[in-house]
Amino acid sequence: MSKALVENELFNLLRKKDLLLQTPGCQEQITKLDILIGHLQATHGPVQPKHHEGITSMNSELLENLTVEDREIPGQAISDTAAKAFSALQQKRERDYAAACADFDKELTALAGESADLEAESKRTPERLASVERVLRFRADELIAQGEPEQARAKLAELEESKGELAKIEQRRAEIAERCRQVEAEKKEALRRTAEDFREASVLLIRATEGALASILDGTRDTLNSLEAQIGASVYQPGDLTADEKSPTWVTLNRLYAGRTR
Repeated sequence: MSKALVENELFNLLRKKDLLLQTPGCQEQITKLDILIGHLQATHGPVQPKHHEGITSMNSELLENLTVEDREIPGQAISDTAAKAFSALQQKRERDYAAACADFDKELTALAGESADLEAESKRTPERLASVERVLRFRADELIAQGEPEQARAKLAELEESKGELAKIEQRRAEIAERCRQVEAEKKEALRRTAEDFREASVLLIRATEGALASILDGTRDTLNSLEAQIGASVYQPGDLTADEKSPTWVTLNRLYAGRTR
């Protein structure tokens, strides 16, 4: 387990303990949590959760908010915070990929321009070469007639060199096509790296949110169980605490938790 995940797990355990400390009759659960926290510290060495400072005061504020008339305010705040955190991860992923591909995209643009120029040149070259060939052959014939065979052979050599011009154009176009394939492969590798970074960051967010949900559910259940014992009557059903089975939330969580599928 990475240090970041250990810190996240410790954060969740301490947050759950904070909630239980504010709930009567939870000493047994607190003791178990202390054992888990001690085991985590012993296994991975001294690890301090990055965001534990102020959790108790935050929970107290949340509990105070639960007494206000509009009971949806705390839940909406939690939902908004999670949505903003996920949005920030998405934006970072997009920025990282754009930064990784900036030079690649510039190179692809330059190569595309060069390839277009070469294609246009390749269409003009055959006609131009034919004209050059006629001129050079005529000039070579003139030189031979004038008794200058050496200069005539030079013109014919120039003619052979000009015939290779089209082959050079096609060779360069093939090189450009190969480089474009390499750049696209490098872009795909950059996308893979940003996907892995996004996954790791999302795992931290998801597990922190899961820990918060577990703490709220456990704290709510333990408190209601304690109140029921004092009242002597049932005041809730466990299924009432979470989303309805037909809701999108329940469907998504059931799919992920039950089958571990995509």
